[in-house]
Amino acid sequence: MYYTGDFPAYELLAECNREQPGFWVLYVGKAEAESARNSEADQATVTVGTKLFNRVRNHRSSMNAA
Repeated sequence: MYYTGDFPAYELLAECNREQPGFWVLYVGKAEAESARNSEADQATVTVGTKLFNRVRNHRSSMNAA
């Protein structure tokens, strides 16, 4: 995912991606087997876009808790 938003922590990264689209990728989590995603029991039946949304949502929750 290539971030271009206005969240202060990612300001420099977003600026690079606005100037040169796709320049710097934002890591959204390690790859893991679908069976390992205990918090998302139905992952095998969820569309790919929804899987990414769920991963980003989970990361947001982790960041808010930090």
